[in-house]
Amino acid sequence: MLCVASGGGGTYGVLGELIALAAPVAGLTGVVIDDGIRGVDLLGAPPSITARSITAEGTIKRRSEALDGTVAIAGVLIEPGDWVVGDADGVLVVPRGRLVEVLADAVERGTKEGGIRSRLADGATTVEVLGLTGLIEGGERR
Repeated sequence: MLCVASGGGGTYGVLGELIALAAPVAGLTGVVIDDGIRGVDLLGAPPSITARSITAEGTIKRRSEALDGTVAIAGVLIEPGDWVVGDADGVLVVPRGRLVEVLADAVERGTKEGGIRSRLADGATTVEVLGLTGLIEGGERR
């Protein structure tokens, strides 16, 4: 995983088709950029790429001396060894010291939501499954 804080705030297309093509060859499975990307219609997979914006504005290529260190992306500090995971909804940073706790919570939530899915598939309503019947029958709205 490569996390890039270039300082452009979404203005510049830090990554495009050519870098995306080279990324898997370099062993990258994902890229998170606190700036823009360009040429999104040409970006293939992998790697998975998440960025602040899509822009046509290019950027100056230069190397930073700050490699393999702490980086701040969207105000979140990412330390070497942290887990960075994402999907179409967004990106989550799990500090390396909390990984076991977060995984346990995720398994618990997955089990709970599996039960909810099962009840919904059997015909229950979300009002019933989520215990909202009293709010609706009582006329209370929020």
